[in-house]
Amino acid sequence: MNPVNRQLQLSPCRHPLAINIPFHSGARMTAKVSCSTPRWSLFVTGKVNVFKTIVTASSPILKGSRIRPGLLQLREHDIASLRGDYFHRQQDVTGRIARIDISADSVITPRMLTLANAVSRGDAVIIEARRGTILIRTEGTAEEDGRIGEMIDVTNRRSGTVIRARVTASGRVQVP
Repeated sequence: MNPVNRQLQLSPCRHPLAINIPFHSGARMTAKVSCSTPRWSLFVTGKVNVFKTIVTASSPILKGSRIRPGLLQLREHDIASLRGDYFHRQQDVTGRIARIDISADSVITPRMLTLANAVSRGDAVIIEARRGTILIRTEGTAEEDGRIGEMIDVTNRRSGTVIRARVTASGRVQVP
């Protein structure tokens, strides 16, 4: 906590102080401290440290690299000073691609990563079409790279027809 200005010359409180913490912004905190007898109140400010185990880089990670478990470590870090999100579990980061160069000991954030392609151009894929309770599957070839959730062109191997399909998993697409 930051020191209270000594020029205030507050009388000692005869009852326990009431402390209300109405303002909290990241690492900064402001608390209202009140006394009922004699009656006075003031605001005090301070710095908050909140430590939590989060995912950091154990060594430098180059832009475009696929994240492997050996490149990660769990470290206790002061999260009150962080802006934005971070990861608690290594498995939430493993398999993604670095969008930027990441230095050793850096906190890994979602903005640093992108999803890896689930399908690459030329890959054999399973094409699924669902109509009510009926599911039809056939083999196809991806004509584009795609991440889960993206629409890509796929050639149906049986008919030779190029269709648009949504990537649903590694090596699997679904006709909308």
